Order: sequence, then structure tokens, then C-alpha cells
Amino acid sequence: MGGLYGLYPSYTWQLLLGPVFAALGVFIIWFLLRELPSLRLKVLTMAAIGLFGLAFALDFIEGMNSDPLDRVASILTMEPRRLVHFSKSTEEFMEMLATTSFLFVFLKKLTSLTPSITFEIDPGQLSNE
Repeated sequence: MGGLYGLYPSYTWQLLLGPVFAALGVFIIWFLLRELPSLRLKVLTMAAIGLFGLAFALDFIEGMNSDPLDRVASILTMEPRRLVHFSKSTEEFMEMLATTSFLFVFLKKLTSLTPSITFEIDPGQLSNE
């Protein structure tokens, strides 16, 4: 493992936890595609897993030496630090959107199992705050 550690071009936590996250993603897909009641929720689950995968890939690129981002920044004629900031913001947004999508899927599944539970948003209350 020590030799692989030295050869890995990005963050070392990805080398250790990446396969674990990939296995968990496959399990989540397998389990939820069997349990979710509608095609819409299944597609949303797949989209959330895809967003996590893309965020992982962006994090991998961010952890590499700055050559890939420097090349992209020169093509776009922008400062590398701005591209790094945009990349980090995009990666975090993807993670938050994926997590929110999972929350929505699980709440929809919960409401299908327990019809007595409902979620309501009163627009009038939102404008008073």
C-alpha cells in the first residue's frame, strides 16, 4: 500500500475511501431501485449518485498538481485561482444537490409508507419572516 500511496496523484483519502464509497453507491442503487415506488424517484436516485460521482471526480482533479487546472485556465483566459474557486464551488454544490435529492427521495418514500404524515409549506408564513 505504501508504494501505491506514493504513486497516487490526488488526495490519499480517495485512495482509501473511494472503493468504499463506490461499493456503497452500488448497494444504494441496487436496494433503492427495488424499493422505490415510482420511476421518478428511481431516476432522482440515479441522478444523486451521479452527482456524487462527478463531485468525487472534481475533487480528484482538485487534489492533483495544478497542471490540469492551469491548462484549462489558460484556454479560458482566466486566472487559475478563479478556476480553482469555481471548481470547488461547483463540487460542493453538486454534493449539496445530491444530498438534497436523497432527502427528497426518502421523504417521499416515508410519506408513501405513512399517509398520515404530510409536509406543507405556507407561502404566507415565509414572507412574514
